[in-house]
Amino acid sequence: MRLLAKVLTRFGYQASAKNLAKVLPLLGIVLGAGQNAYLLHRTADHARHLYREVFLAEKYGVALPAGTAAPSADVVPVTEIAQAIDAAGEADDRVERH
Repeated sequence: MRLLAKVLTRFGYQASAKNLAKVLPLLGIVLGAGQNAYLLHRTADHARHLYREVFLAEKYGVALPAGTAAPSADVVPVTEIAQAIDAAGEADDRVERH
């Protein structure tokens, strides 16, 4: 509380207990939103890089670097999902024509 009062006083804001009670939730919102944005950006960046590594390793038949998590056995490759969707779409087209 004292630190917040010093910071607010520096910016010309008169710090009283009542004013601090109003400012503290706003400060929490701003800091929380900043931290969420940072963590989301960092997680998305890591996911993007991992996707590229796995894609290139599969494309060129190279083993993944040590420490890189390989997809687990129960994960269905995207190519199989796309093929299943295409096959279902073709089946639907045949049914609609008859």
